[in-house]
Amino acid sequence: MKTRIGIRIDDRRFKPDMDLLDRYVAYSAELLRLALLGMAGYGFLLKEAFSASGAGALSASLHKTRWSLIVGIISLGISAAIALQHRIYATDVVACIIANLRYRVQKNQPKANEEAQELRLKLKLSALFLPLSALFLWLGAAAIAFTFARVLWTASL
Repeated sequence: MKTRIGIRIDDRRFKPDMDLLDRYVAYSAELLRLALLGMAGYGFLLKEAFSASGAGALSASLHKTRWSLIVGIISLGISAAIALQHRIYATDVVACIIANLRYRVQKNQPKANEEAQELRLKLKLSALFLPLSALFLWLGAAAIAFTFARVLWTASL
């Protein structure tokens, strides 16, 4: 039985897929970066609230908005996790594309069809992960904005 590793494939057969993949991975990287930045924003808010003079007023304001804090940080964490999972599936998609092409070169149609089925599943999951990550990022960002505005409003009164 021949291995698939040594089989050469013309780059032009999958270069458009790789270019598109690079764009999707860049988008998920941006979602991940923004989610982590949001978590850092929460950390900054909490650090400043408890280390500042007059921490009692800020602490009381934070206590009133604790549920938005909790929802926000969990949402940002979920967004980051989903963005990372997207990157894993996107990499697996490339492996499936190349394996499919190599099986076709070997004229092993059953294995090529098996790789195509796996490719379809991973593409569907990957396509689901990006909007989900963006949704949780939006929810986390909204919770951050609400928390900051509420804390600053009540602290200034």
